[in-house]
Amino acid sequence: MAYDNFYEVKVGGGLSGSTTGDKANWAPGTYPHYVRSIGVVLNVDPTGSAVVALDKEPTAGSATGRTQLEVINIASTHAQGNVVYIDGLNHKILPGERVVVKVTTAHSSLTNFDFVMRVEPSTDSPVNNSKMIKST
Repeated sequence: MAYDNFYEVKVGGGLSGSTTGDKANWAPGTYPHYVRSIGVVLNVDPTGSAVVALDKEPTAGSATGRTQLEVINIASTHAQGNVVYIDGLNHKILPGERVVVKVTTAHSSLTNFDFVMRVEPSTDSPVNNSKMIKST
């Protein structure tokens, strides 16, 4: 069970949504973490629609088995300084896995955004994860 120890992570800053593709990634250290909320901080006024997704890679750095966890829709009605977010999430990310910020639908006006997550460490022991290898 996770404990009440949330903190916020800036996954990427100054990211561009004017082209599709991977923009940033984050992985936990030696303990699993739960992703509890995500947000896109708009540093410009979008004049069109864009979509920013959060994907999970079961093996960090490998697209094999990659799945989409969440999608944030950016609209032309949003403004610079807005944070478009999703909360109430419960995605567990283990050491050896990672999440990737990906623009799936680009718009030329989305030239600068930050991606943030609120995460919570899990009390799971590293010995319970086969990807954790203790140094000798």
